[in-house]
Amino acid sequence: MVPSPESEANHPEHPALATVAAARRRLAGGDPTGSRQVLQEALGRHPGFPELLESLGYLELQLGETALAARHLTEACAAAPGGASAWIGLALACRALQRFPEFRRARDRVMELNPEWRDYMHVIRHQPPRPAEPGDPRAADPASPETPVIFVHFGNPTYLAAAIESAQRFNRRVILIGDEKNAVLSDRVTHVDIARHFEQAHAFQALYEHMSTNHITVERFCFMRWFALRDYLDRNGLEVCLYLDSDVLLFANATREYHERFAGARLDFTLSAGSSGHTSYMTRAGLGRFCDFVWETYANKTGERYQSLLRLDRRLREAGERGGITDMTLLELYKDLHPERVGETTEIVNGATYDHNFNRSAGYEMIGEIKRVFFFEDVPFVRHLERDRFIRFASLHFQGVAKFAVPIVTQLRDSRSGAAIEKVARLLATPV
Repeated sequence: MVPSPESEANHPEHPALATVAAARRRLAGGDPTGSRQVLQEALGRHPGFPELLESLGYLELQLGETALAARHLTEACAAAPGGASAWIGLALACRALQRFPEFRRARDRVMELNPEWRDYMHVIRHQPPRPAEPGDPRAADPASPETPVIFVHFGNPTYLAAAIESAQRFNRRVILIGDEKNAVLSDRVTHVDIARHFEQAHAFQALYEHMSTNHITVERFCFMRWFALRDYLDRNGLEVCLYLDSDVLLFANATREYHERFAGARLDFTLSAGSSGHTSYMTRAGLGRFCDFVWETYANKTGERYQSLLRLDRRLREAGERGGITDMTLLELYKDLHPERVGETTEIVNGATYDHNFNRSAGYEMIGEIKRVFFFEDVPFVRHLERDRFIRFASLHFQGVAKFAVPIVTQLRDSRSGAAIEKVARLLATPV
């Protein structure tokens, strides 16, 4: 008797499960194309295997290929009808595609499998933001020049639209510097063709040497985006902006935050945990200095700075560590050379902070592998363990595999059900 795919899935040593783990490692290393190839090849060997179909579907959700995701998640649900996580993914995909009858069927199946999800899965409405009031984190200081929020991104993953929408709840001026794939969002955000600002970025591409375990396309773009952002600020005469990665949800007004936290310090830019630029207030002059710093480092291959990168890369490879030389390496090096010019977003100021990584505690209460978030009036709070008090989070950063949870967390925000974050934690523990 040949076992069904669903019964095969119950065998922990089945080779298809090792493939799922390998695909997740590739995705975490910034290689979604390789991750997809691994899954597709495995499906050729194990057709209809539910974990493979589910993993491929969630990957396609992250890549913004929602129709393909819906197809593979539908097949996963048919192969293993008792798997709640596949039905959750299908519900998210169908909702994004506005296929509401299919969404409702998937939603009802999730609630049938796990009644505890009922207080979450019924939330399908979109609530417009309430008007800002003085002192509200969404309110700007009318006497301050407006600080725009800017995303720089290729492609159109599902979480990008959610990140834009969250920023717009608190800020009037939100800009996406993107490509033809995300130009479909131009009806809801100011969309700028990245090709118009990529001349210096293309020139840097000739200098770049890849020294990272992450995929070269991903890592190289992490450098090139700063040159594109610099060109945009220069051409438009913008003195400061808040740059956000596309997996960051913002819950504060950038103008008020910048002037209350950083304007008096005369900084070049801010970093998260001293090295990451995923949520960075960037001044035009400071970003220009950093881009010149990066250019000079890679242009002078015999210089001490570049040679130090080679030595660091060699040590990391010999130690078997992942990552290597990234734009974060250069950001941290710049900070070490000019500490007075670089601010820190994760410090607690006036009872508020910015998230470094949704998957790491950093002294805050966790549930499973994520921060235990409670929402009050659309804004997240997390309990600081040592201080034993709730801290307002101006942002949440859904790094790595947590990206697929972005639409779930935004729905929890709208549902006004902070305790439901526990359900997200259980979801994150399932294979994706």
